[in-house]
Amino acid sequence: MPKVSVVVPVYGVEDYIERCARSLFEQTIDDIEYIFVNDCTKDKSIEILRSVLNEYPTRQPQVRIINHKQNGGQAAARTTGIINATGDYIIHCDSDDWVDENIYDLLYQKAIDTNADIVACGYYNVFKDKKEFVQIKNEGSPHEWLQKDASLWNCWAKLIRLSLIKSHNIYPFEGINYSEDRGINMRAFFYANKIAVINLPLYYYDRTRENSIVNRSKNDILLIRECERSMDAIYEWFMNNDFDISNVILKHKFNLAQRYLGLKSPSWDDWKRLVPVVTPYVIKNVKSKWLKFCYLSADNGLYLPARFCLFISKICHIL
Repeated sequence: MPKVSVVVPVYGVEDYIERCARSLFEQTIDDIEYIFVNDCTKDKSIEILRSVLNEYPTRQPQVRIINHKQNGGQAAARTTGIINATGDYIIHCDSDDWVDENIYDLLYQKAIDTNADIVACGYYNVFKDKKEFVQIKNEGSPHEWLQKDASLWNCWAKLIRLSLIKSHNIYPFEGINYSEDRGINMRAFFYANKIAVINLPLYYYDRTRENSIVNRSKNDILLIRECERSMDAIYEWFMNNDFDISNVILKHKFNLAQRYLGLKSPSWDDWKRLVPVVTPYVIKNVKSKWLKFCYLSADNGLYLPARFCLFISKICHIL
């Protein structure tokens, strides 16, 4: 049984997969398995992956490439990876990103030393002209992390005990194909007994790829709706398990409402639907009187022009 399983969804990343694969195969940890899930990519991603793998003969027995019969999206790829993983711990890596050569060794040793179910690490947001170190604070108990929503959205900077995942059937929510990693992490934190943190930047999150899901979600109304569906699925699951995370969900729905306003052609139906839900959160947590005015007015049926609401939102975030 390997110490760590690394799951890597592969689709449309021929310009990035070599960099990712090399960083994975040059890890300092020896006892590891790599599960690449080919989600019916139409480009040369798998050919490039195999070419890189040929340069690392000692890694070849540790690599599995699993081919989907039809494209299922990132959530389906993660599910396939989890099902086939056999390591003591599991972690994900996006195929357009790359990792520090020590990441899995350090995370695993921290898990063993502290007997933690989950170990989180810091990471770099990499932009075209700079990189930003995102530090991870230890927020105490797993349930305290959930209440503070402390960087729970990514799967690639969280090493999680595989038995915890499989014993509680923690897979992406069915039908949710964006922000699916938050659904995995939050349920894992719910069941975890102990969390540990390595506050070093060990993962490089590429923010330069224009057609990445994260960048597309800023202007793609379908992805914004998908994110909202994910929040609803998470909220329903926690309600069924008698755990209140309503303030965290409302915070994200407020951000979604702002993103709707930021679209070139904002969907007023979507924004109107969110307003009654988000307004109590705005009144309680947002300091700007102007922003409260926007939401209160909309909640009372007076939908102010989108450009005005967006202008107020931007000003409020600057101040």
